[in-house]
Amino acid sequence: MLKRKIAGIIVIAFWVIVLTLLTVLTGCEKQEIIDIPERSKPDVSMVEKFCCDWDAVNFEPYVNGVCVTEAYFRNSSSCDNELCIYPNY
Repeated sequence: MLKRKIAGIIVIAFWVIVLTLLTVLTGCEKQEIIDIPERSKPDVSMVEKFCCDWDAVNFEPYVNGVCVTEAYFRNSSSCDNELCIYPNY
């Protein structure tokens, strides 16, 4: 019984040593710092009114960087369905 406890302690100590060595060895790698420019917000002053009806022929998912579906669900003043063109069936 004592031999099993000692064996268990040795196994745990072995793995602690292995994991510590791996951490130390991989921690010495050169870390590259990448400068990522901040995302610029779209200029909303340039956004004009657009069609927000998905069934329209001239529906565009994005207009000047603005997600039209999001604008629709937020009841944006940019949505103007009078600008929509519908197919003649």
